Amino acid sequence: MLRSRERKAKGFASIRNVSKQVIHQGDGSSPTAKASVIRKLPGGHGDAPVDGQAAPHGRRAACSIRFPPIRAFSKEGAAAAKEAAKGAAKGAAKVTAPSPNDVMMRKAGSCGVWVPKAYPKAPWSAVVLLLTSWHQLNHLVTSGNFATWDAHLLDTHTTLLLFYPREVNANSALLHAAFGEEALEGGGRHPLLRPFLYRGAEKLREQMGLQACRGEGSVVNYCNRWSTPFGNVLLTCLTPIKVPTLYGGSLINASKTHLPSFCNDKTGEYVVASKWYTAPMLSLDVISRFDMWIKLDYDVCFHKRVRPAQALAAQRRFFFHTALAEESAACTATSAEQFSSYLDGHPCNRSSALAAEWHRPHGNSSLSSKGAKRTKCFYGNFIGGWTGYWQSRRLLNFAKNWHNWPGGWVHRWTDQNFWPSAMQATAAHSVLDLSRWRREGLFQHGLRLGKMAAACKASANATGFLGWMQ
Repeated sequence: MLRSRERKAKGFASIRNVSKQVIHQGDGSSPTAKASVIRKLPGGHGDAPVDGQAAPHGRRAACSIRFPPIRAFSKEGAAAAKEAAKGAAKGAAKVTAPSPNDVMMRKAGSCGVWVPKAYPKAPWSAVVLLLTSWHQLNHLVTSGNFATWDAHLLDTHTTLLLFYPREVNANSALLHAAFGEEALEGGGRHPLLRPFLYRGAEKLREQMGLQACRGEGSVVNYCNRWSTPFGNVLLTCLTPIKVPTLYGGSLINASKTHLPSFCNDKTGEYVVASKWYTAPMLSLDVISRFDMWIKLDYDVCFHKRVRPAQALAAQRRFFFHTALAEESAACTATSAEQFSSYLDGHPCNRSSALAAEWHRPHGNSSLSSKGAKRTKCFYGNFIGGWTGYWQSRRLLNFAKNWHNWPGGWVHRWTDQNFWPSAMQATAAHSVLDLSRWRREGLFQHGLRLGKMAAACKASANATGFLGWMQ
């Protein structure tokens, strides 16, 4: 009991420290003064935004942008479409069936071939980030990363979706305070949500320059809508995250769990959060609104404008990556067994047994794991894909099988192992290599906060956004 109290006290002390850090950061000016600086950002008129400048449509327009309707190719979308066909209540989300270009092969069940006839010229993209701890949000903001996303990645058709766990614990309490979802289902406020958290959360939102949208359109698929300093849309979404009993059944317990079978020093929380980007994320109804999805790590910053969705559409590919990586075979143990087991139950996928050039699952082109030491995969900090393929029934069948495979929890699998396996299992080798963006310095990833701050804040300051934070 004493150790439990000590851990809780330590957790609160850490949160208080970040609250103080956030509150006292800046030039000492008042929140009102800082807000006035935000309002003086460049931009406001013209036909098109200049890279690194505020969008000409302004902050108010971000709250009125109409997102595409839910497509019916996901399980949830299909159910919603069925409901809409019966005459859903007025004001309910509009749902449409897939267009001819969204070739979903629903009639073919778990089999079928995806041959998109065309991609939209102006694709809608969801930039997805799951935050499980206030440390991650603090890094995203204070490193200058968020400002560079706003300036060099987001636009009127590219929206940032910040997901955070429904579970309130010492790690996630500040996230709940920051994004206004503190109320419990039965009413009242969670005991972990103390007043000092709200003060820190308010200052953190000021540093991000967010303005909450009000009225009609302020909630999209249960996600709250915000306007960024550059007139783009940010959605904050609560999401339930299932944690296996092997990790203690909760995120806070998972954060203290490290199995001897793990290939490095990561905890169970890392595994849960990483695997969330597979079947759990791909099954979300809100993702169905977008033509493309993009996954980013919070420690990525941009130095120049990038348009991954347009590049993907122009090349008519299903997936893009920005680097190939290798993982130890210990980190992907039993993946060959999962793959073979899935093929045995889905004979239509056996044509994909030979690996593509970018995916040699176990050190060679076979499915045998004997003698393998390294596994090729896509570096998962900046990747993305065409929603039509990744939310198709055939793909989701594999995704759920992969996510639930017991060995994946025992051996610390991550989403990096999922993407090539999923494409190989469904005979889809349509990959776009954008690794030159990394080589040419259009973005950076993975540097420690101190080293990363200088380069990323310089890019952010060039936009006129973070100067008031110095």
